[in-house]
Amino acid sequence: MKHSPPVEKKATPSGGWRAWVSWFLLLLFAAEITAAIFVRHKDKTFAVSQFAKLPLIFEGRVQPMDSLARNSLLQIRGITAVPLEGNGANGAWGAWEDLRAQGGELSERRWHQFAKHPRKLKPADWLLEVFCSPRQADDRYIFVINHPDLRSLLKLEGGVENSALHFYRFNDLKDQLGELRDEAERAGKLDASQRNPFDRAVLQLNNAFGLYFRLKNTVQPEDSKDFRQEIDDYLAAAAQARAAVRERQTKGEKLDDDEPGVAWAKCSWKPRAPGCLSRRDCWPGLLPRIARATSPGSTGCSASIARCWRSRGWARTWPKASANRSSTNCSPSSAACMSIWRRSCWSCFIGRT
Repeated sequence: MKHSPPVEKKATPSGGWRAWVSWFLLLLFAAEITAAIFVRHKDKTFAVSQFAKLPLIFEGRVQPMDSLARNSLLQIRGITAVPLEGNGANGAWGAWEDLRAQGGELSERRWHQFAKHPRKLKPADWLLEVFCSPRQADDRYIFVINHPDLRSLLKLEGGVENSALHFYRFNDLKDQLGELRDEAERAGKLDASQRNPFDRAVLQLNNAFGLYFRLKNTVQPEDSKDFRQEIDDYLAAAAQARAAVRERQTKGEKLDDDEPGVAWAKCSWKPRAPGCLSRRDCWPGLLPRIARATSPGSTGCSASIARCWRSRGWARTWPKASANRSSTNCSPSSAACMSIWRRSCWSCFIGRT
């Protein structure tokens, strides 16, 4: 019986094209991680990346501005980004202010809209806006309110929807703060075990409002148009008042502290008004306190930063003064401001008296 010779099988490369695809995806993933870690993106206008690294003292520990921004957004919005664009009526896409003018419901990008890349405020950008331009920050959809009874209490309509979450602006809520405060006071008196979902939603929103109010009035009073100029004007007026008082003293006149202008010229400082929430009732003694110092210090530099942020006067690098600084009237120099902030580990006096 004849046996046929064994047939030799041709060796095939292991994996074939699948191995090449796997290696390509692995290298692509590694490149993305490397770029995210080592590649630095330059700031196009204001030096936000350097602002995010500035230290501050919050709740007893030193942390960068970026940490304050992220933690605040998580507490207020639940997400560490603030979209500036989304969906409107009839499939329209654009900025929220343009879509509101057209009417209809607003929603953030849907999961299937892969081609849409909405502009967003990152945490440090948002915190700068809250510090320096509160009126603009009031128009951002950051307050999340999902309980239907709470939305009914506050008479809320519209807003932005995202996966059953509803976001609203401060401007949508500001006229109903009295109702919210009354409900928060009632819910606060209850034991935690007795609070229902509505009570918890009320307290959460009230805490978010409290944090937002304090952030808006940290660097400057929220209704200040140019706090740096107000400081400069006050210092100039205080210097003139001091000179006038000294001249009267050299003439031997007896001065009474109750006399109009005398106590002010001596820059007597009063503590911050207790229980204040916002605006200038939180700042009654700040300017006299500044006037007693030889220079405005970190408060004056903070006001300068707010002025320059609004005018976008410092581009790309913060430690170096802008070549066109005179056109934006940014003073004192940004280098001096950075030095004061870092040396004093500038304290964000949220919740302090």
